[in-house]
Amino acid sequence: MNKEEFIQFYAKHNKISINDAKDEINRFLDTMTAGLIEDGSVKLTGYMSLKVNKREAGMARNPKTGAQVPTEERNTVSFSSGKLLKDRINAPLKNSKKEKKATPESGNGKKKLLKKKK
Repeated sequence: MNKEEFIQFYAKHNKISINDAKDEINRFLDTMTAGLIEDGSVKLTGYMSLKVNKREAGMARNPKTGAQVPTEERNTVSFSSGKLLKDRINAPLKNSKKEKKATPESGNGKKKLLKKKK
């Protein structure tokens, strides 16, 4: 789902206009970005954690030519999902596994005949 699709989903889910949804999402993203710039991390307990990491300058390889090229120092953002988010997105999987579980049967359902040794 891209940003425009998410805006439409958000508007429908919250029963608001697309313009209002777009404004709310853009304000949220702007605020989250400002928090990352100011504090270096944003934690939404249970859902996610974003953290700014500094990547040092170094050398990389151009995959097309194989030539070594210098890279500049830059900031990157790492994402970690929280337990509540993980549990909620995995709930459908857990429910489908419970439905598929069958009672264990011995073999293919037929009773095995034991032969006595003479």
